[in-house]
Parts: sequence; structure tokens; C-alpha cells
Amino acid sequence: MAAVNPRLHTHGVWSRLTALAQRNNGAFVAVPYFGTGASKLLPLKKGSTLVVRFDREAVRCGQVNPKEVIQLIKAGVEVHACANLHAKVFVFGSTAIVGSTNVSSSSANSLIEAGVEVKARRFAAMCRRFVESLAGDKVGLEFARTMVRLYRPPQVEGAHHGKARKVRRVLPRHSDLWLVPLVSRYWNDIDYEQKEAGWSRAEKALTNPRKSEIEAFVWWGPGFLDRVKRGERVLMITKMDKRKVLVSPPGRVLDIRRYQVKSRRKAIVYLEVPNDKRRRDMRAVLKSLGPVARALGNPRRTKRIHDSELLYTLGKVFA
Repeated sequence: MAAVNPRLHTHGVWSRLTALAQRNNGAFVAVPYFGTGASKLLPLKKGSTLVVRFDREAVRCGQVNPKEVIQLIKAGVEVHACANLHAKVFVFGSTAIVGSTNVSSSSANSLIEAGVEVKARRFAAMCRRFVESLAGDKVGLEFARTMVRLYRPPQVEGAHHGKARKVRRVLPRHSDLWLVPLVSRYWNDIDYEQKEAGWSRAEKALTNPRKSEIEAFVWWGPGFLDRVKRGERVLMITKMDKRKVLVSPPGRVLDIRRYQVKSRRKAIVYLEVPNDKRRRDMRAVLKSLGPVARALGNPRRTKRIHDSELLYTLGKVFA
């Protein structure tokens, strides 16, 4: 069976689901979680069927709000419980959407979701039969009311309950990044000795020797060395001379070899960096970052970068 006009919805998936629910009677939906505001986010009409997790565990941890289920039952929606449901299937007439979306404000406003929409009668019929196959444990109005007292809001609950924001792009959240300003200069003999002594251990920690290589730098003093850990990411900004500053692709800390020279605490920091990416001129990087470069602040100061938009854009610069 060939699919007809398949479409992939990402940041716009909820505007599409809400619109389909508003104008279609007799929808068939299987979705595990139905949180606060869900009856507005997915306004199913009379004659529709909803299969959802409606067990004590899902209600107690706030993943299913019984009041939202009650709203649908009162509106004429037939609700069934399925405790081990994980699928997310939405059927509206001859259109079906299968993807990752639960019915919650976090799904609509802060999570990266994806759903494939297929407009084909045979495919929609297959999805409908799947939803129907899950039914059998019908949730009555009185039983739903008894579950209300068990409900506890989730620990982190997004704003704008039940209302998807205007279609926008939710950026992937990447791990924090240490910005480390360096100066190109000759190392002391002891630094080279320490680097060689720790090299084999760093090699063993490489996660992908075929696609990555080791870079190392010397650091001294407290602060950064007290806080940085193996596995964290580092962005090296190296001053080559008065006019030239190079930015290396983000690397991940493989190992830290600490030593002391007289009263000075020093360390060799070994990074795993991609071997197909090269350093770029600082000015070119700032231009590529655009307005988000403001979040970088002073690039001559060691800092931990938390800004999600800056982290994502930096990743794209070196993609």
C-alpha cells in the first residue's frame, strides 16, 4: 500500500492536531498521557474514542489529569484505559498522525516532537483498528471522579496549559560548554613530560578513534580545574598573535592529568575533538552566530555556557 502525501510535522505538530480535532467528529486516539489543559489542546468531539493510561500511577504523578478526562466523557467521548500504552496514534477520518506526542502543555510548548501525517483511507483504517483493539476497559464518569483525589500536579509543569503557543521552533537542548581562553606559547619541559605520561590513558578513553582525535592544553590555577569534569564539553578559543584568534570545534574532556610545579597547580586537559572539523577565525564564528553572539559575553573569560540558543547555534557553526 503506497502512502498518499505523507508529511512530517515537527514544531507545528500541535497546531495541526488541534485543528483536526476541532473539525472532525468520531476521531480515534490512543495516547498515554493526558495532562492539564489536554481537553482544550485536543478538543475531541462527541462520538470520538480515546484510549489513555488511566491507572493510579499515571494519575498520581500528574501524567493524566482525571478532570480533563471527565470533560471529554461529559462531551460524549468514549474513554478506555490501557495501563501499558506507549503508542501515540491519532485518526481523524481518512487522516492519521502517528508520532511522539502526548497531550500535555510540555509537549505543545517545550518538547521537540515529531508526527507523520498520512492522508490515505486504508492507512487510516489500519490505525483506527489498532486504536479499537486497545479498547475494552471503559472509563465511566463516576469512576473518573473517584480518581480526581489521587491527582498530583507534575513537579515541572509548563505554563499555557492546554494552549499551544504560536507555531515556533523549539531548539534542541545541548549540554553545557566550558569556554576556555588560551594563548599559543611554548610549553615547559615538564608540561611535555606530563602530556606524554597521560596520553595513553586519554587514548583509551576515546569513544570513536576513527572519527576523532586528541587535543591537549595546559591550564593552571584554581577555578576551572576545581570544577571541570571528565565528559564535559570545552570550547577552546586560542590567541595565536595580536590579530589572530582561532576557535576550535567543541571537544569533550577525556582526562585531566594534574601535577604541581613548585607552588603552582597545573594540569593537562585532554579533549576528544572531531578529526574532520578545523579551527575557525573568531570573527567568522561571531558573524555566523549572529545576534546570539551577545550571549557569549567576553570571550577572554573562562566561563560555563548555559544559554540553550547559543549552545545550539555553536553546534551548527561547526556542523
